[in-house]
Amino acid sequence: MRNTLIGFFVLLSIILAVTTQIFCETNSHLNLAILSGSLACLIIGILSRISFLKPPNRFSGLHKNHLPEGNATIPYDTVALSALVLFLMIVLQNTHNLKVWYWYLASLWILSLCILLVPGFRKLEFNFPGWKTIISLFLIIGFFFFIRLYELENIPASFHVDEGIPGMLSIYLADGRQRLLFNADYVNIPNLCWAPSLVTQLIFGNTIFGVRFASVIMGTVSLIGIFLLADLIFGRTAGYISTMIAGFSYTHLHFSRLGGPYINPLTFAPFIGYFLFRSFNRNRYFNLSVAGVISGIAAQSYQAAQALPGIVTIFFCFTIVFSRMRKIVLQNLIVYLIACSIGMGPSILFIAKNFSAFMGRNKTINVFVGAGYEHTASSYKTRDKIDILKIQLKHILGSFHYYKDTSIKFGIRRPLLDPLLGVLLILGLGILLMYIHSPPFYFLGMWSIVILLGGGILTTNSPFFPRYFGVLPPLFIIMSLVPASIYGILKSKKWLSWFFIPEAFLVTLLSILAFYNIKLYFRDFVHSKPMDTVTTVARYIKDTGKDYHYYLLTIPQFGIGHNGLSFINGDGIRKTDLPDPSRFFCSRLLSEKSVFIIIPQTMEYIPFVRDLFPDSVYTEFGNPQYPTFYTILVDKFQPLDLDHCIDRVSYVKSMDRWILKESTKALGISYNHGSIFGNVNNPVKIVWNGEINLNSNGTYSFMMLKPVAGSWEMKIEDVVLENASFVVTPNWNGWKKFSLTYTSIEGEENIWFGWQTPDAHAGIIPPYSVRPSKPE
Repeated sequence: MRNTLIGFFVLLSIILAVTTQIFCETNSHLNLAILSGSLACLIIGILSRISFLKPPNRFSGLHKNHLPEGNATIPYDTVALSALVLFLMIVLQNTHNLKVWYWYLASLWILSLCILLVPGFRKLEFNFPGWKTIISLFLIIGFFFFIRLYELENIPASFHVDEGIPGMLSIYLADGRQRLLFNADYVNIPNLCWAPSLVTQLIFGNTIFGVRFASVIMGTVSLIGIFLLADLIFGRTAGYISTMIAGFSYTHLHFSRLGGPYINPLTFAPFIGYFLFRSFNRNRYFNLSVAGVISGIAAQSYQAAQALPGIVTIFFCFTIVFSRMRKIVLQNLIVYLIACSIGMGPSILFIAKNFSAFMGRNKTINVFVGAGYEHTASSYKTRDKIDILKIQLKHILGSFHYYKDTSIKFGIRRPLLDPLLGVLLILGLGILLMYIHSPPFYFLGMWSIVILLGGGILTTNSPFFPRYFGVLPPLFIIMSLVPASIYGILKSKKWLSWFFIPEAFLVTLLSILAFYNIKLYFRDFVHSKPMDTVTTVARYIKDTGKDYHYYLLTIPQFGIGHNGLSFINGDGIRKTDLPDPSRFFCSRLLSEKSVFIIIPQTMEYIPFVRDLFPDSVYTEFGNPQYPTFYTILVDKFQPLDLDHCIDRVSYVKSMDRWILKESTKALGISYNHGSIFGNVNNPVKIVWNGEINLNSNGTYSFMMLKPVAGSWEMKIEDVVLENASFVVTPNWNGWKKFSLTYTSIEGEENIWFGWQTPDAHAGIIPPYSVRPSKPE
């Protein structure tokens, strides 16, 4: 009777709240009355839950109705609490005082999670693994944790374009500037996504180490999840081996050092699988609830993790079709979905009301939709969707064995798996077929297929490791089957076990793989500095201490999450209210008199920029439908009242255009090729501003970044431009050659040139910039 009343009151509250939301433009007293009634329901639900924790002999009948062992019956108060969280979000949608409601709602959500999960603990069966297992796992995890911390700060800041975003948004959350549940400036990702970075920055400060340590923690936790899942499904030996393979995997090692939110899917997924399989034979309700809550939290992290609830749901649906116990499986699915909705908490209503915006990023990278299709058709020189699908599939399958990753901003220059791991994967798939009629086969298969399809084959620029490297955990587990099987065969021979031959086999194999991958990784990313041009320029300016000023202009490639403009002086003072996460790193790298400017890719801020820089020279070009390409060349800079007027652009970081700037004139060169979004048929453009003529004589200082031994080195060269020429000539297969011929101060003739592919997305134009001689 009590639980029926709870359900009735909460249902009535939801109906009234929805009605109020539809017919009332602003918050009313009715909303507050409904809120008070719902809080009363919540208190009753809490008291009801507490009564469940008392000895069964006192509430035996009630306990059996709600939490009997092995029964997946849905408790009424769990439904009530789930509905209550959704209802509160409806009430708070139009609440203006978000500063108060944000903390209230977050506290209520955490409370509801505790109420959902705490009663299940009294029925848990903990199988203590033994000290030998605990010590072994501690040593393995500890070793790889140390590897991830080793020289963590030596990789240049802003190594990839998105690294500053967690740091910047965490600062906003910590100091109270961001009180919203979702961050509209970064493709409507819930702010819960930045929680790991927020915690580590509060502990270690707003430093590069503070941001990256979150990735280290999440990557290390994922190793624990992989061990638990592999141990539960295939045994302890497979658990150890899969954990070792994951720990020294080149890709996992990289993303668990500076992956930011990209590591989240790989962290959550193994634990979801672990609790899902635990529910098959013990305390089904509790384990399904935990799996659902983790899935709901995962859905609020980076986009790739949004697939995790879908993977489990597909697994259940597939099991319903082929299982004889369809009713039990259906009950399990219902429990899981309810727990998943509680895990999503307040976010679920936002997603329901703004589903198109929430999935907006996924639409822009779909190979068969809109701009994504146009870009892919331009890259592959075909508009036939079947041909595009074949090429995408070829790239994905090949990425495991040879390098074809387009995510160059992460600096990955290796296959997803090294050749030996690729062999283990193929052999492991053969062993996995022996389990074809078991749930592990279906789950690992669904996991791999959904991510490879949704994160790889069906998205642009395939392969793009960040979108589908969440497929690695099931692959690591499959790879472990081969060494584990060989170990089992050797261990079964008693005469071999006496000489520790099985253990020697495993240690030797895994040591060779670990040494090979770790050596490659640190050679690529630590001992030989990556080609990060922005950091190189910034460090040069800081180290040389010049008494004149520079611009550093960066133009983000996609503009997603970077739609804003801010400029910073050396002490990190922010001069605008428009967000830009790159400021997080730049304010620590540039000298006091340096200025960093981010130019957005949306036209809406152009009037604002023109007001800010009234004496600037502008060029605007691009697709009117999607204005991806435009550049602002600032001729004079006044607002900060610096000692000298800054009238030089020193560097422009861009994938598909670069700019030369002379004392009072400007030359802008853009390759508006449509390789990113639309405008496929538009040819390469050369845009001239003012009356600049590179054939005119004059002495200039060229600041050139030249690749030396795998890294960029700064070189300053005074150049006399006598009869210089800038030539654009086509080459084979549509490639373009850009050459600048000039005479050096010693009288030697030099040619600087670069190459670019037809679509320019994979171009290899060397970073280049020009600065004037020191102003008088």
